[in-house]
Amino acid sequence: MATLRAVAEDDSVRVVVLTGTGKSFCAGEDLRAHAGNLLSGEQTLANTIDDHYNPIAETLATMDKPVIAAINGIAAGAGVAFALAADFRIMTDDGGMNLAFAGIALSCDSGASFWLPRIIGMAKAKEVLLMPSTLSGRRL
Repeated sequence: MATLRAVAEDDSVRVVVLTGTGKSFCAGEDLRAHAGNLLSGEQTLANTIDDHYNPIAETLATMDKPVIAAINGIAAGAGVAFALAADFRIMTDDGGMNLAFAGIALSCDSGASFWLPRIIGMAKAKEVLLMPSTLSGRRL
């Protein structure tokens, strides 16, 4: 968030490119760490998304400069939501998106349910959300 806020406010930055390093774009939330934080009382189900993920998606979506998601590998869960919040998405042939929420008994978050139907249409959005699989860069 600190980096996003800094580039959003920096007038010398004319465009923001969001990408990952290594073989993935963004894996989303580390669910094992999240479960540990819930058990320890550090986080609650009510504040995790609102405090950590929604501010990232909102900043990407409302930034007063173009945001490009350069999807260089797999984007999953909230990582897909961050890519959807960008103004433009480009993906390598080895890239992919997986909205795995339904597969792990979660509802989608971080703006995915808002952006996805607007980008690919309601019927396709329901298919992607209710029957999760990896959509490859080659297929899209």
